[in-house]
Amino acid sequence: MPDRTRKHRRATRDLFLGVDGGGTKTHSVILSAEGELLAEDLSGPSNPFRTGLKNSADTIALSAARACDKIGRTTGSIVSAVTGLAGVRREDLRSEMRRLLSRELTHATLSVVTDAEIALYAVLEKRSGLVVIAGTGSIVYGRNSRGRTALAGGWGPIAGDEGGGVSIAIDALSAVARASDGRGPKTELSKLAAEYFRSKSADDLVVAIYSPHVNFTRIAGFATSVARAAARGDKTAVDILSKAGTELGDAACAVVRELGMTRSAVEVGTVGGVFRSGEIVKRALEDQLSKCVRSMSFTDALFSPAEAAARMAYEQAFAKITEKRKK
Repeated sequence: MPDRTRKHRRATRDLFLGVDGGGTKTHSVILSAEGELLAEDLSGPSNPFRTGLKNSADTIALSAARACDKIGRTTGSIVSAVTGLAGVRREDLRSEMRRLLSRELTHATLSVVTDAEIALYAVLEKRSGLVVIAGTGSIVYGRNSRGRTALAGGWGPIAGDEGGGVSIAIDALSAVARASDGRGPKTELSKLAAEYFRSKSADDLVVAIYSPHVNFTRIAGFATSVARAAARGDKTAVDILSKAGTELGDAACAVVRELGMTRSAVEVGTVGGVFRSGEIVKRALEDQLSKCVRSMSFTDALFSPAEAAARMAYEQAFAKITEKRKK
C-alpha cells in the first residue's frame, strides 16, 4: 500500500495526473514535466452513479497515490490533474467531485470532465470528429470544425447504453430465456451463460443472474462470451452484436446531425472493450453511419483515455501559466 501520509511533506510540483474512471475500473497515469509517461495504476470502479461520489473520489485518490508511489513520489507533487468520469454530465456533480478530490490533491489544479471528452482527445486530440465509446455502457461524443460539441447516449443501463457491454449481455440473456422456453432458436449462449454465471443449467440461470452479488459490471462481462459465440458462427450471437453496432451507429448519426456534419468527411475513433470483440460491431456501426455522412475514416487512439487526460492536465497547467503572464 502506498504511504498516503507522505503527501504532506514538501515536494517538487512537476507531475501531471490523468484519470479515466469508469464502471469497471479506474486507470491513472502520471506524466513528467517533459510529457513522459512515468507511472500507471489500475484500481476498482469509480463511476459515481455506481459507487457514489465519495467512494468514487476515494478510489481516484488512492489510485493517484499508488501511481505516484511507484516512482517514489507523492500526490503533493501533482501540479495539474484532469479526471474523466462516466456519469458526470451535470455541472453540480463535476463541482462536487472537484471538491472531494481537492481534499486529497490539495495543491493541484483540478478539472473533472466526462469520460467522453478524454476519449475524444485520445483519438483526435483537438481535431474535429467523433468518438464512439462502448465499454460497460456506451456514449458518442463529437466536435465540429467550429469547436461545438454534442453527445448521444450515456443514459445508463436502465434507460439506454445501447451497444455497450451491459446491453449486449442483457440481449444475450433474453435470447437464452427464449431458447429455454421454446420461444426462440437454440443457441450456444445457453451453455456459455450457465458457465459464466456458474449455474448448473440454463433453467437455473434465473437464480444466478438475480443474485445480490451480480451487478451491472458482472453482467457486462458476459458480452465477452457473446463475442466468442459469434466468432464460432452462432447466429443469435452474431445478430446481437450486429444490433449493438447499429445502435451505436444511430447514436453517432444523432451527433453528426446535431453538429451539422452530414456533408463532411468525418474522422471516427472507437474506444472500449466491445470493439475488441471482433469486427461485427464495427462493421454494423460503419454501415449505419454511412447513411448520414458523406464519407468517414476510422482512426486508432493515439493514447489511452487516461494518458489523454494527463496530457490535457499538462496543457491545462501551461495555459494557466500563459494566462498569468498576459495579466
